[in-house]
Amino acid sequence: GIEEGRTVFFNIRKFTNYVLVSNGPEILPYLIYILLPVPLALTVIQILSIDLGTDIIPSMALGQEPPDPEAMNQPPRSKDFRLLSPGLVVHSYLFLGLLEAIWSLGLFFWVLMQGGWEFGADLPMTDPLYRSATGIALATILLMQIGNLIGRRSALHSGLDGGIIRNRLMLAGIIIQIVFSWALLYVPWLQAVLGTGPVDWFVYLAAWLGIPLIFGTDYLRKRLFAAKINYTG
Repeated sequence: GIEEGRTVFFNIRKFTNYVLVSNGPEILPYLIYILLPVPLALTVIQILSIDLGTDIIPSMALGQEPPDPEAMNQPPRSKDFRLLSPGLVVHSYLFLGLLEAIWSLGLFFWVLMQGGWEFGADLPMTDPLYRSATGIALATILLMQIGNLIGRRSALHSGLDGGIIRNRLMLAGIIIQIVFSWALLYVPWLQAVLGTGPVDWFVYLAAWLGIPLIFGTDYLRKRLFAAKINYTG
């Protein structure tokens, strides 16, 4: 009973942590858009496609994770410990969320610069260059959420230890994120719905590099602070 109770608590924290990370790259573009004369990297419908679309199944998969072998090795958590702790918020927004934001915005401006856009120049949302740039920003977030998803499976280990196949819902979520990241760039009817456009293959490949970037950076954090991180922190 204690093991099951801890598992439920930990799994809620896992999918909360996972979902909050994508808020970082969703919020930062709007802050930059307000402060600087640059195009908006993500539109409202694109944000909804993440929050109400591709993030749902991975979140459900994290909620169905089996008990972690480390769960019963941890001391009882403090009565003051909250589900949404300060450490979880900082990790979500200021670490992984910021990393996703930087990489996705970097590719967004890379596509703009490649297409001849200059800082401060107006760029209509119907412009093919803008549609391609915002498309790669969205695709990058979707792909980086795969690395985030795997990392959230364990507070201490890589998340690959138990294998991905044993959680079929998680595998389905990953496949959906991959297919959707490609389709929003290259399938005409989805381009029309989301206001996106195609990019060169090497730009899309750069978006894929975001997966090992976010996964590896977070795993390095786990290793560096392994002595200070407890399972509930």
